[in-house]
Amino acid sequence: MTNFSKIAAIPLLAAAATFSLAVPATAGGDDNKTIIVTKMSEWKEQANKKLNRALTRNPTNRVGVPAEGIVQLGFRLDEKGRATDFKVLTNTANRPAVETAEYALKRMGDMRDAPVADAQKALFRADIVFADDLATRNKLLAELNQKRSTQVASNAGGPVYIAFGS
Repeated sequence: MTNFSKIAAIPLLAAAATFSLAVPATAGGDDNKTIIVTKMSEWKEQANKKLNRALTRNPTNRVGVPAEGIVQLGFRLDEKGRATDFKVLTNTANRPAVETAEYALKRMGDMRDAPVADAQKALFRADIVFADDLATRNKLLAELNQKRSTQVASNAGGPVYIAFGS
C-alpha cells in the first residue's frame, strides 16, 4: 500500500451561499409539482468526482505525505480553463497537503463549464479534508462546516468564491 492510499483525501462540494443558479422546471401530472434543477449543484458534483480522481493519482513521493487537516485553496482559471493563481486560504495540514491539493486541481482539466457568466473571471475555492480514518474525517468535516459558516457570516463585501471540495 502506498503512503497516499493510507490517506483518505475526501473532497466534497460546498455550496457558495451567495450563489444561486436554480432553474425551475415543471413536471407533468395533475399535481403540477415544481422540480428545481440546479446547474451549479450538478457542476459541483462533477467537479467533486474529478477532484477525487485527481487526488488519488497524486505522486506523494514527489511532495511528501499530506498530514491530516483541512486545506482551502482559492484559485482562478487560465485561458484553457485550468486552475491557476493559487492562494492558500486555510491550511491546518502541512505543505505537502497544499501541494497535493494544487496538483490535483491542476489535473482536473478544463473547468470553464462552470455555470457562471464568465468562469475565467470567477474566484473558485476548493475545500479538501485529509484524514487517516473515518472518525478524524468526521471531526475535520465538522470543523470545516463551522469554518464555512464563519466565512459566510464575515464575508460582507468580500470576494465571492464558487466553493467545492470537502
